[in-house]
Amino acid sequence: PPPEATAMGPTEVQLCWAYSDEVGMQLTKSSASLESRWPTKYSVQVHPMFQPGSHSRPHSAGVGLDSMVYTFESSATQALVTGLAANTQYCFEVRAHNASGAGPWSAPSECVFTHAGPPVAPAPPVSIEVAQDGLLLRWQHPVNNGGSSVTGYCLKVAPSDAAQEGGEAAGMEIYAESSPAWVRGLRGNCWYSVSVAASN
Repeated sequence: PPPEATAMGPTEVQLCWAYSDEVGMQLTKSSASLESRWPTKYSVQVHPMFQPGSHSRPHSAGVGLDSMVYTFESSATQALVTGLAANTQYCFEVRAHNASGAGPWSAPSECVFTHAGPPVAPAPPVSIEVAQDGLLLRWQHPVNNGGSSVTGYCLKVAPSDAAQEGGEAAGMEIYAESSPAWVRGLRGNCWYSVSVAASN
């Protein structure tokens, strides 16, 4: 039977499933002992299906992009799957392992959405104009806004060693409502690294 999936937060889903001795019989000879048929661990296949507010398209179960397989070294018939994306629809399949190998995948679970959370990181910003004391930077919106509209961005500016030797502070943060945006107050003829984070 398919597993039951319950979203527990922005990045976690709890799975529960029932073990069928028919699976153990498929993995071992019918004359094998019950102990040898009993699962020693389970694998969970995770299929991301759809991200609202993103450029992704829905995918069919089992064919979703970036599918992942987790192995749980336990005979327990439940597991907490972590490290998922916020506000994203997933479905799950489970299969048992015993001393003879891996059984077939279960039918897919019903799809569930993880809870809303922060946006994922945008792509790194690029410089589109350079001035003596600043940079005009552009970046792409996050592919997943976490479940609500992006309200702004934080640009973290880290100066090179030469800039710090010239009296520049160790770094600064600039807040912008949208892309592109200027970063001012920089030292001329110096290198800087810039990262961007979105908020909602």
